[in-house]
Amino acid sequence: MGFGFRSIPLKIIPGASDEDVRHTLSLASAVSLNIETAGEANFKRLSHKKNYTRDILGSIQFISRLTARGSSFERVKQTTQFVAGASGEDLLTAAVFLLSCLLSQGLMLYDDICAGGE
Repeated sequence: MGFGFRSIPLKIIPGASDEDVRHTLSLASAVSLNIETAGEANFKRLSHKKNYTRDILGSIQFISRLTARGSSFERVKQTTQFVAGASGEDLLTAAVFLLSCLLSQGLMLYDDICAGGE
């Protein structure tokens, strides 16, 4: 019995295995992984078990590669949400940190913007 869904957006949990990420991409029309806070120091206030660079930035970069143009999951849209203030940082500091960190990692989360729009 089908439900007729045309769009299935799914969340990916920080630290999910590569296999779980690939399986999620095979089912989804869009995926999102939340960036819980700006930077490793702030992230440590929220979680003692997860690593910001590996579980947040590394996961986003992995998903970006798998959903890039020409990849097997290019039909899947990638988004992220950023929770400003979750660990006490102010919005401007958080935004500046996030942008510099993403750029330094070579992440292109918004291909349409980076390519000048379509």
